[in-house]
Amino acid sequence: MMPLTLTPLEQRLKDCLDKPMSLGILDGEHECQAMLAAVNAERANLGKPPVTIEAVRQAELAAIGSVDYPEQFAAAAADLVRWP
Repeated sequence: MMPLTLTPLEQRLKDCLDKPMSLGILDGEHECQAMLAAVNAERANLGKPPVTIEAVRQAELAAIGSVDYPEQFAAAAADLVRWP
């Protein structure tokens, strides 16, 4: 399986997962909180309103169980940035 090629936006979002994942606390909540902050920062830069933690948790569901969880989560979260 080829690794997912990330866009610059997706890479920035993936990078936000480095700290919570390095702590070894892989409960999903730390990752979702980090992604929420990153997604909403990207949206703020575009003049868009923030998304909810529930929206981020839905994006995470697409990644759970994947061997490339960070990349899949970032790709799904990028849709939240692009979303109106």
